Amino acid sequence: MNDTKREPDVAVGPYLPGRSAAVDASPESLSKHQRIMDAALELFAMRGYQATTVPEIAKAAGVATGTIYRYFDTKEDLLNTLYQRWRGHFNDSLLASAPAGLSLEGAFGLIWRRMIGWMRDYPLQAIFLEQHYLKPFLNDESQKHDGVYIAGAEALVEAAIDAGEMRPMPRGLVTAMVWGTAVGMAKLDHSGNMVLDDAAIRQAEKNLWDAVKA
Repeated sequence: MNDTKREPDVAVGPYLPGRSAAVDASPESLSKHQRIMDAALELFAMRGYQATTVPEIAKAAGVATGTIYRYFDTKEDLLNTLYQRWRGHFNDSLLASAPAGLSLEGAFGLIWRRMIGWMRDYPLQAIFLEQHYLKPFLNDESQKHDGVYIAGAEALVEAAIDAGEMRPMPRGLVTAMVWGTAVGMAKLDHSGNMVLDDAAIRQAEKNLWDAVKA
């Protein structure tokens, strides 16, 4: 398998929910666990959750099928573990502290650059999150992770509208425009159909702001 991800450089909370406290912390066990996580991420992102079986994940990870159930009760448990890990990392990256005195337009641009930068650095994770967003097999905790980014983004939009810097429009519309543009550009970059360089990022930022500014 191609290693298309980096390990998170910030704390993203407990690695495993539920059964994590009982997981063997030996290097061999952690190595198997990481291989399972990596294999599931790639298969879920490239093929989808429903089209991926546990034996296929085990084969890609180089472990026995039964080994997966040492760490996860079900395939759905594995999905939610991955989703919470990477949505949490995404949230932490986007909603980190901003420089003091930043204008609302500047805050909009900062969120955009953080989002597209994260997706450029973590393309497989971005595809995985986009494909499984609001799916019925996400548990309550995973859906809470979704709400963190949405609440933060919509609060910024509301502040910009109230200040007269952004045209009145549904808060979710702006969030969807920014998210959809970032995901689309990241997919094109990942497939080799565009170069996601600084010039493209700046041009997209300008176009997005021009589309919503008052």
